[in-house]
Amino acid sequence: MKTLIIMSFLLSMSVFAQSTQKSQINSNFYGYWLNVDYYNALINGVTPREAYKYNEPYFNIIISEKENKVGFSDDLNEIGFYDFTISNSSIIFEDKLENSTNTVTLVNNEMFVLKNNKGITKDFIKYPEKYQKENMTFGSFLPHFLINDLYFKGDYITLDSLKHEVSFTLDGEIIGVDGYNKYYVLANYHYGPPDYNSLSLSNSNIKKSSQYFAWEKSNDTLTIFSTIDTLGLNYKKGDVFLKLKKK
Repeated sequence: MKTLIIMSFLLSMSVFAQSTQKSQINSNFYGYWLNVDYYNALINGVTPREAYKYNEPYFNIIISEKENKVGFSDDLNEIGFYDFTISNSSIIFEDKLENSTNTVTLVNNEMFVLKNNKGITKDFIKYPEKYQKENMTFGSFLPHFLINDLYFKGDYITLDSLKHEVSFTLDGEIIGVDGYNKYYVLANYHYGPPDYNSLSLSNSNIKKSSQYFAWEKSNDTLTIFSTIDTLGLNYKKGDVFLKLKKK
């Protein structure tokens, strides 16, 4: 009986502490945030591979009201989840694996600055609301909806004699390409490929159907290249698979 009473007390204290912390935090912290330099590079026409290369590390942060945690990724790969404290209107969380203490401070409702004990200072901008709605699962946040919107979304015509129609949707569907109905644009180039932008095409009805491709965008022309598997994941760019003109 004593054990149950103690456990109940500890649980109620934990809930009380979380409630108190939530009442202290500025609600503008909550949401999805992108590294400002990375975001600006993308919207100004820099490709995902180049934007990644010149802005690594420290890409995205999630501050979840529901989970009462910070989700943090320094390479757009795995997101770590951390408890946080409030001090002087800033959020503080520790990454014990990297031995870093990070302080997040709002600049305004749409921007905050992250500083840590390793001398890193990075500005973050709130991920546009129209993309946040597509990233509802805590921990699944990556900037694919932004990249899809900037580089792929829309209706195209193939630049061949057939003039076939091909469409890409914001949420990763591809329509009009035989054998495929999904596309996924690579955002994380920490492990390569070293010399081209990459995407995969797949069929959601067939297991292990993903195929890797290279892509280039010049104004309204999107070119997708086949790739050649030379060794493991070391793919080389091959011949043109699709050449498309935006309608």
